[in-house]
Amino acid sequence: PTLASSLLGFAGAFVVRGGALKFGWSFAAYRSRPGRRPEDIP
Repeated sequence: PTLASSLLGFAGAFVVRGGALKFGWSFAAYRSRPGRRPEDIP
């Protein structure tokens, strides 16, 4: 059972990665927030 689940997980990740490369899928880019002033930090 462990080998089968490992192989299925690897194959699934490989398929998703291949789709990302082919179709340009990506996660949303990180957007930094403005910093806080020192007096606002408790």
